[in-house]
Amino acid sequence: MIKTLIAAGAMLALGTVSATAGPGDDPSTSVKAETVAAAIAKLGFSTSMHKDAEGEPHLVITDKPGNVAKMAVFFADCGSWGCEDLTFYAGYAPTKNATMEKMNEWNHIGANLRSRASVSGNGASPSGEPGISMTVSLMSDADMDKIAWLAGLFVVETQMFAASLAK
Repeated sequence: MIKTLIAAGAMLALGTVSATAGPGDDPSTSVKAETVAAAIAKLGFSTSMHKDAEGEPHLVITDKPGNVAKMAVFFADCGSWGCEDLTFYAGYAPTKNATMEKMNEWNHIGANLRSRASVSGNGASPSGEPGISMTVSLMSDADMDKIAWLAGLFVVETQMFAASLAK
């Protein structure tokens, strides 16, 4: 979201977007959910299309990779052309191995990972669902190969995270 705001401010300052354009209204910085579904299909995964409570699309990966309980792509900042932000998400079964220390280790800048880990629940020892997510901003329908590459990278990280949880 912050990247979107910074990029949008820079584009407005440079006059590349009209003052009346809203999120998802510029085809050079917005992607359709169908394009993302096609990019994921290039990796051999099937998706089903849904709408969230705000009417924005989200995809569920129906034949997700092993070790993942659920996998989806959520969209935000959508408009007439498409959406400016998409977030890949993978959720895992609750496990006592999903400690705050493990989440912090995954999220550490030195880990050089694109995804960020979290675990739901309260306090210093949450016991809910662990998950990872990766947000990508300002893609366009012309970026299908790049989106497929990023989705593939996310799939690799889902397996790395599963291995981390198994330790």
